[in-house]
Amino acid sequence: MSKEPSNAYRLQHSLELVARGRYVVPVVLALGIASMAVNESTYRHSHTTLTNGIALTDARIQAAQTLQLITDAGLYARSYLLGGLPKDAQAYREAIRKMQEVKQKTFDLVAKATPGSTVSVEEIERLMALQIATVDKWVDLMTRGEREAAVAAAVSNQTRARR
Repeated sequence: MSKEPSNAYRLQHSLELVARGRYVVPVVLALGIASMAVNESTYRHSHTTLTNGIALTDARIQAAQTLQLITDAGLYARSYLLGGLPKDAQAYREAIRKMQEVKQKTFDLVAKATPGSTVSVEEIERLMALQIATVDKWVDLMTRGEREAAVAAAVSNQTRARR
């Protein structure tokens, strides 16, 4: 007698495997789909967080450049007051021009990083405009040949109080 299973036994065994697997396959598929959904959601969240982080870092760098250019402009203006060299007045104007460009990039980057909220930059704009107007006054007085008035404006209590 041979010990080979009969065709009927094999068919019955195959049907039992399919019957048992009929619940396993959908569960495995559901788990796979759920895993893919969680993975995609995590990827999108991480991508958004990274993109916003990069934009905020870029905004910080631009803000630091803005502050550096304001400082440079003040130094060029003071140098112009002390030495009267036209190249210092020109360097001052160039620093102000660059600062305006960099400042706008900074505000744009902050707006990009936080698209759902409104970032209020009016106070920053006001203080920067006030500082630039004050220093412009010194440079203009010096350019007109009124060195004493320019120096007096530069060392006034009003100028020191704002710092």
